Amino acid sequence: NDGAVFDPALGTFDRVLCDVPCSGLGVLGKKPDIRYRTAEGLSDLTDLQAKILQNAARYLAPGGRLVYSTCTVNQAENQEQIAQFLAKNKNFNVEAPQNPPPGAEVGPCGTLLLPNRTGLDGFFVAVLERR
Repeated sequence: NDGAVFDPALGTFDRVLCDVPCSGLGVLGKKPDIRYRTAEGLSDLTDLQAKILQNAARYLAPGGRLVYSTCTVNQAENQEQIAQFLAKNKNFNVEAPQNPPPGAEVGPCGTLLLPNRTGLDGFFVAVLERR
């Protein structure tokens, strides 16, 4: 199925995982070919991420949680994506992580893992709760 297209037959859920396609800039160590990509197409990618996130939210029951995740460190794909979503969806808020890894950057729009601070791959996660 297409993650950007709503299918009402699926119903609603208490938990939804939204692991969107991303630039992969957080896993350069494992996928060195990513280094040779250009920024061309990034706006198409962020548009697709926004559509998938907005659509995924439609499946979430009240009080449910949606996890948005990427394997990139690009703010446009991470914090900015969540900030734009929250601006359009006032009935959602970001929940702080209960046990972030040491060195993780916990902010108002999610948690960023940077390899040089955590020893892990670059990764972003935001837990969104529908009020």
